[in-house]
Amino acid sequence: METCQQNAARYYMLGNKLIRRSYSGPHLTCIKYPQTLEVLYKIHDDECGNHSGGRSLAHKALNIGYFWPTMRHDSAEYVKKCDCCQRYKPIPNLPTEVYHPQNSPWPFMQWAIDLVGPLPPAPAKKEMMIVATDYFTKWIEAEALSSTKEADVERFIWRNIICREKERRRRRRNLGRIFLWGNLLPQYSYSMASSLCFRQLELLSFDIGIFMMTVLLEKLDIVISGLVCLK
Repeated sequence: METCQQNAARYYMLGNKLIRRSYSGPHLTCIKYPQTLEVLYKIHDDECGNHSGGRSLAHKALNIGYFWPTMRHDSAEYVKKCDCCQRYKPIPNLPTEVYHPQNSPWPFMQWAIDLVGPLPPAPAKKEMMIVATDYFTKWIEAEALSSTKEADVERFIWRNIICREKERRRRRRNLGRIFLWGNLLPQYSYSMASSLCFRQLELLSFDIGIFMMTVLLEKLDIVISGLVCLK
């Protein structure tokens, strides 16, 4: 009731017209549909109209002394439906947001591969985990390993990356001893990009992957050791 009384104090009756008090200009005449469309047409499309935008159109309606509660929304919708505005209005060439540099131009083109561990022992003595993170989508491929031999790493890459992607891809790996294979990737026309250990770019990609894995584990209420057992 108090809110209604406060809002009612802004209005008064002048004959048969409802008037809204305005402290920054003339008092405003309250109108309703279809009078609102007539006012918008005269301001926007008539002889003196300049096909202004939605915000400017609503402001002009206020300046000449008209008011209705949804005038901003109605003005924006009216401009969207104007045929001349849609056909001849200049299209802005500025992007909607700032461009962000991308290391990978499309999904599953470039991967970062690293080892995680040692983890709590699981069946089959699996204490290590190899993780591959896609640079574009942050998609994760992970598998528990009982050893960190070159054959185990090659088997993981063949099964989880090469067999799923037939096109040429680029792999980025740390200069660790396990990742110094020389025959697998060139054999299938894959290129490798070497990087220093603990490089900031690698850590950033790996940290994002670990965060996504943690969120997934929390949602499923599964501990890391249980995930290793499944692998």
